Amino acid sequence: MIVLIASFLGMNLTVFGLNFALGGGLASAALAMVASSFMCFNVTTVLTAAKAMYFTKIPKKALTGWHQYSSMVIFPDIDFNDHMNNARYNKALGMARLYFVVQSGLWQCMLRLRVKGGLKAVTIRFRREIKPFTRYKILSRLAGWDERSLFYEHKFVTSQKDGEFVNAYAVTNYTFSRKSALKPLDVIKAIDPVVAEKGCHLVPVLQRLREFEQASSEDIKAKLPGSGARGDNRLVAEN
Repeated sequence: MIVLIASFLGMNLTVFGLNFALGGGLASAALAMVASSFMCFNVTTVLTAAKAMYFTKIPKKALTGWHQYSSMVIFPDIDFNDHMNNARYNKALGMARLYFVVQSGLWQCMLRLRVKGGLKAVTIRFRREIKPFTRYKILSRLAGWDERSLFYEHKFVTSQKDGEFVNAYAVTNYTFSRKSALKPLDVIKAIDPVVAEKGCHLVPVLQRLREFEQASSEDIKAKLPGSGARGDNRLVAEN
């Protein structure tokens, strides 16, 4: 994170200095620096991540409870259809996941246990568009786990005249590395033994999504040229 912020500041100071040296003036140089922040590296992403990880005293919540990340649709999020761009939902989910793992203690626990992994799948269902300058919140929770993965559930929620509305629903599959000696259940036990003892019962929609992921992976392996050879199929087999 320190390297990331240093690189970001260095880039912007370079843009500022070049613009000023070329006679652009102080105001023009400052404007160029702000523009480069959004075009080359989204400054809001850096600040949000830093706030969640280092500068906010976030109270611990139940591991299976809902955790909230709030934001608003601003200029970089809008597309030609005059609503929040579809790609922006995934970016917002990244911030929501960060808030969730910090608030729930997952982040600290996985760092302590040296658990490594990554996103295996993100599935989003859009229900209603989110208009420019609309405030929204993303509610996230741990929805379940299996032998290798943690499943997160997310809801994009906005305030309407008749109450709150779920504009989009998403599920994230975070899979542990094959090299990891620990399983998701080991991490759950380290955070909340009570939750681990109750066990995991995937809701039907998560069970179907997991089956879809497994089926699609098998289908890709079967159709991959040279799939009969282990070497040709190794990269796909990892997923």
